[in-house]
Parts: sequence; structure tokens; C-alpha cells
Amino acid sequence: MYRLPLRLHRIHLIALAFLGLAPFLPRTVGAQIYITQWGSAGSGNGQFNFPRRVATDAAGNVYVTDFSNYRIQKFTGTGTYITQWGSPGRPAGVATDGTGNVYVTDVDNARVEKFTGIGTLLTQWGSVGSGNGQFSSPTGVATDAAGNVYVADQGNNRIQKFTGTGTYLIQWGSFGSGNGQFSNPLGVATDASGNVYVADVFNNRIQEFTSSGTYLTQWGSPGSGNGQFNTPRDVATDAAGNVYVMDAGNGRIQKFTGTGTYLIQWGSFGSGNGQFSDPEGVTADGASNVYVADRAQSRIQKFGPAPTFAQNCFSDTLAAAMVVGDFNRDGKLDIAINPGEEFFPVFSFTRFVDVYLGNGDGTFSGPTELDAGGGYLDMAAGDLNNDGKIDLVTASQPLSVLLGKGDGTFQPMKNYQGGSAIGIVIGDLNEDGFPDLAVADGQSKVVSVLLNKGDGTFKDRVQYRTQDANRAITIGDFNGDGHLDLVTLKIGPPNAVSVLLGDGKGKFGHDIDSALPGGQRPGLDLVGADFDVLIASDLAARL
Repeated sequence: MYRLPLRLHRIHLIALAFLGLAPFLPRTVGAQIYITQWGSAGSGNGQFNFPRRVATDAAGNVYVTDFSNYRIQKFTGTGTYITQWGSPGRPAGVATDGTGNVYVTDVDNARVEKFTGIGTLLTQWGSVGSGNGQFSSPTGVATDAAGNVYVADQGNNRIQKFTGTGTYLIQWGSFGSGNGQFSNPLGVATDASGNVYVADVFNNRIQEFTSSGTYLTQWGSPGSGNGQFNTPRDVATDAAGNVYVMDAGNGRIQKFTGTGTYLIQWGSFGSGNGQFSDPEGVTADGASNVYVADRAQSRIQKFGPAPTFAQNCFSDTLAAAMVVGDFNRDGKLDIAINPGEEFFPVFSFTRFVDVYLGNGDGTFSGPTELDAGGGYLDMAAGDLNNDGKIDLVTASQPLSVLLGKGDGTFQPMKNYQGGSAIGIVIGDLNEDGFPDLAVADGQSKVVSVLLNKGDGTFKDRVQYRTQDANRAITIGDFNGDGHLDLVTLKIGPPNAVSVLLGDGKGKFGHDIDSALPGGQRPGLDLVGADFDVLIASDLAARL
């Protein structure tokens, strides 16, 4: 028995239906996604022994308090080691100001130290005690836009505020659970408006104050639900005013608005990407990337905003087919669609092509309507006559080729026989440098190949039999021999495909049956691409 040398070991099964056409613009809101990590246990460059806190500067550099190695380490935003500095005295908290200075709370010596961005000591202040400017286990530290410095004076259950050179200004807080009281405040952060947020650990809450210490609001309670905390050890803000809380006892980060409305969360206990083990510090940079000091795993993890999509560019437009290309050669992407007319109970596709020219900002002008001669469910775009202009071909009956003029308009259609076309692809099937056409027939058990004459016109079709009628077609080098092959998705058997292996001369062998793993629903569409960056192309099917 012939065994097809075709790799189908990663098939993406996506349940889709005909939907309204909705090209969307990305917007960085919503969940955070894992980006990278760095660090391991040890004392070498880039290694950590109890990393407690993390901070970023305006240039995107990252500073880590490597607590039990008695040092600060500085990295790029992707984790490349830059430099380090330190001396006897364990650093607990770290913050930066607008000019790149670095502030460190030295818990052993009950002081705050101020450095340049490369570790040159500028000044220091503090001593053990409970008086103004004295500390008992100072931990969290933050700065505001005016250059003031806020210190979470953990053992004294208060926040102290200083100038950037250490002059004492004010303080607030006492031990307790009332508004403005604290029980082991470990983290402090400020926002662009000057508000101050405090991680009140044993009260399992975040408290918000003005810059002068006036109580504003609070949120949180003991628990593991949304907006609840189990020992919140740190707090951070981003440029948009969102608040991130290191919910250490629940092994997660929670994100809130500046007034405490719950937004999202991520993380769980473990050592995998995006998991945490005894985490302590959290910070956000100007691009809303979030960095976490994953203490027991001796590493820093970086998360970025996951894109969501907004702005429906075409209101109430249904699309039976769609392609993208720069049709007017202005460097901005354009869209061509078959505008469907109804969605329920019957989806009606038309004989027309609507061309929308992109404005370069996610909006579009148009449409300009073209006549394809007959209804169709698929189309393709490519430079069919090698003149540097994008052309269109529709899987109509007959096929319609519309050669582009390079200005967003097209020449009148030319028609070619392609049978009951349901899918079409473009590729150089005979390796002469000109794109050819391959068409899946939705009624007959046929794939039609139309070879390019070299001027954007095509020879009569050559038909290749398949064992079943076809629903979709894709193109790729599926056996790794350097020649393009064709794969069709069958209408009949669930998850079955027919493979036609090309010889590089525009001819194809007998079809070979193959099955896609998973599911028993008939397929709707498929695409070929090299998903695992090896020799042969892979398949992704839409079921």
C-alpha cells in the first residue's frame, strides 16, 4: 500500500460559519500574554537568589532587587544582562524616576539609597526607628511625576513621603484595619494623576490615597475570587491608569481600573510559562508590558498585552469571498470582497466584486463595483501577467480574470472554463515564472489546471480526476520535493482530502486519499503552509 509522505500532525480545527465581513483594528486591551522570561538560581550575571522586586525606566530597562545576592541587576526589556551593583545590605524594593535615577530600599540598614542608572551612589537617607524619616523594614518604594519618593515603611505600618533627595515631607497610616490603616504594607505605587496605591497585605486589600495621604477608596477582601486577595504583596500602575496587584497567595496577577473595578487576571501556581511560585514583585512599563519577580523560581517573567480587535470597517456587509492586496500601489492594503446579500435563512452570493481602497489607518474608501460575470464563493489575487500590478480571479462559472491597472481599477473580465468552480488558487505550477490557476470543482470529481501563457491569459484547462467532489483547494509542497502540489477538501467523507502531487511541469499524478485527524464533521476550507518550519508544507483545516 502506498503511504503518502504528507505530514498532517498539526491540524487546527476551527468551527466557523459565514459571518459579516469585519476587518478589525487591533487594540491593546484585555488579557496579558506570556512573552519571555530570564534568570535561574545562582549568583552569576543574570542569575538570582530571591528576586523580590522589579522596576522599569523610561528607556525600557529592567531593574531587579536580587535580595540574597545583595545586589541590583539591570537588564534590557528582553532580559539581556547590562550591569549590576550592590554592597552589604539586602535590597527589598526598587523604583526609578523620570530622569533615570534608581531608588532602592535597603531593608537591613533601614534606609533608601539613590543611584544613577548605572549604579553610582548619589545619596541615601534613613535609620532604624519610628520617627520621621526613620524606617522599620522598608520594602516598597515608588516615585511620582514631581520626583517625590514614597516608601512603604512596613514595620511601622505607614507610608512616608520624601523629596528626591531625601527630605522628609509627610507620612500617613497606623496599624489596624480601618480606612487609612495598614497591616504590613509591602507595596506602593503612584499613577500619572499623583494618586498613591498601597498593597495592605494582611488586610487583603488595596488602598488608594491622594499624594498628601488623604484616603480615597479601597478594594479587596480575603479569598480567591475575582477582586479578592490572599496576601497581596505588591502593586503597580501603567500609563493608562490601570492597577496591577501581585496576589501572591493565589499565584496570580489581577488587573483593575484605577478605582478598583476588576478587569482580568492571569497566572497559577507552578513553574511553567505564566505560572508563579512564591511571586512578590510586579511592575509595568510604558507599553503596558508587565514584569513579575517570580521569587521561588529565581526568574523574571514578562507579559504583554494581548491584542483584541475593534472598529468594524464595513457595516452590515456579508462576504462570500475576500482577498487583500495593494491594488493601487500606494503602499496601503486594500480589500476585495464578494458582497453577500442575505445571511438567514439563505446566504446569497453575488456576481460582483467590491473593491475597497485602504487609507492606511484601518479605514477604507469605496467600494468600486466590478462585474465577475457569475456568482462565486472564492477568489484569489496575484500578479498574473508579471506587470507589477495585482490582478483578481473569481471562481465563478465561467472563471473571470480581471487584470489590474495599478490604480485600483481593473480591465474588463476575461472568462475561462473551470467547471462548477468552488475554490481557486494561484501558483507557478510549471515553474516558468508565471502564475497558473488551479480550480476545485464543487459538483464534478475534478480539479482543473489552467497554465499561464505568459501574458495573463490562460490555456484551456486540463482536468484531473478526484475520487469525490471537492469543497476547497489549497497549494503547497506537501511531499518536500520542491514542486507545488494541490490538496482538495472532499465534500463527502468527513475530514478527507485528495492530494495531487505536482511534477514541476504543470502536470499532476493520480489523486491520493488522506484523512485529517480529529472530528467527524465535513470540512469547509483548508490552507497549506509550513507551520513547523521543516521541509514540507502542512495543512490547517476549517471544520
